[in-house]
Amino acid sequence: MPRLKPEVLDRINQRLGLENDRQRRVRSVDDLKSGWALLQLLHSLDPTVFELQQVDFLASTNYHYFQNMKLLQRVLRKMKIDRNFVVDNMIEGEKKSDLFFFTEFLMHHMDRNDMSEKYDALVERKRAIERRLCRASKNPPPGMPRPNSLKDLT
Repeated sequence: MPRLKPEVLDRINQRLGLENDRQRRVRSVDDLKSGWALLQLLHSLDPTVFELQQVDFLASTNYHYFQNMKLLQRVLRKMKIDRNFVVDNMIEGEKKSDLFFFTEFLMHHMDRNDMSEKYDALVERKRAIERRLCRASKNPPPGMPRPNSLKDLT
């Protein structure tokens, strides 16, 4: 089974502003299956392609992981990145090679399109969460509890 190199994990955490966040820090390929980190990495490459508030940063079930991964597929098509990844394999963890390969693929694109100086992941994520909270509080899905505060999401 492939493992992400420590340098790759460090770059992901640095790009996402997670160097000092023990709770959300990416430690292995398993931490990517919720999709939010992969989507924010893509957003850091080109923030105009999709609105980050579409991402469920609190994804904790396969249903929510699936929603993020479907968004990931739409974003890849929109960015004209011709790669197919089996969403179920990425979520279930049965074939971590898909997540591994996608992460290596993202690292390659990050090397070619380095916008790290212009992209503040923490600010972007906070703004997206606030917008998502505002939208959810106006129209929450049936049976879904409303987050009490932004602190619940970060």
